[in-house]
Amino acid sequence: MPLTPKITYQIPPQNFELVRDRIGGILLCEFGNQATNYSLPAACTPTAIDIERFVQIDEDSFPIVTVRTAKGSYLDDEGKQTKESGGNVFGVYKYYIDIYTGSPSTPGEGGDQLASVNLQRMMGIARAVLEDTRYDTLGFDPKTSGLQIQNVHVENFFINLPANTGDAIDYICGRLVLSVKVPETVQLPAPGALAIAFVTVGLFKTGNTIKWQFLQQQISIVASGTTLTNAFFSNSINSIDVIVAGEVKNTYLLNKDFTQAGTTITATTFTFTNGQTIIAKTT
Repeated sequence: MPLTPKITYQIPPQNFELVRDRIGGILLCEFGNQATNYSLPAACTPTAIDIERFVQIDEDSFPIVTVRTAKGSYLDDEGKQTKESGGNVFGVYKYYIDIYTGSPSTPGEGGDQLASVNLQRMMGIARAVLEDTRYDTLGFDPKTSGLQIQNVHVENFFINLPANTGDAIDYICGRLVLSVKVPETVQLPAPGALAIAFVTVGLFKTGNTIKWQFLQQQISIVASGTTLTNAFFSNSINSIDVIVAGEVKNTYLLNKDFTQAGTTITATTFTFTNGQTIIAKTT
């Protein structure tokens, strides 16, 4: 049975995405403050904090800090769903704050030991910052942002074994797990006219695989002379509707009003022009 979308607005970033980015900003700000005003050494001061990066260790960039979203749960302490009748839920999210440090050996101290001490210093600073009551809402103003953060706490941390790479630098990494409880809201539909989204998908079985495939897709033309390809679809396009003022003005059928060459459909009785809206269909 074909399905069409019912959501008639652009879905904004979710609160857990905003929280992820804010964590990185807070840490960079406070580490910089410690370095500028309280003599935190460069070996413990990140020059940047990456969001959702899978770090390729580069000894020239130590120390490195990354912030990643690890998981989210929408259950309360008793394992029951927190979803309200309006679609709103409370989510408890776990974020990984990974810190990588590296150091060369000195005549009196091994690089692994130096890197480990620096790592623990940085983890201690990060923990202290994120547990500070002045960051109970992660800097979001509940009145102006609408983001009602309920709880922020460091859940645990652990440290990997140092790695002696055989190079000039030994490195080590550690991870803090930060827990944040924050609501996720759903925009309720406005009363009145229903906007139609011209996208349709269908469920198909191919061999041993069952999957959803696109059946039609609305396309806005942004340049005159634009050609249309099948690359977006699971099956070849069989017809094209031209939409004017939200209504179908013309329908062009395969082998009748346009021709198909390879995977590209080229108009023969009409031309795609800037500002047009068309619907390509595979059925």
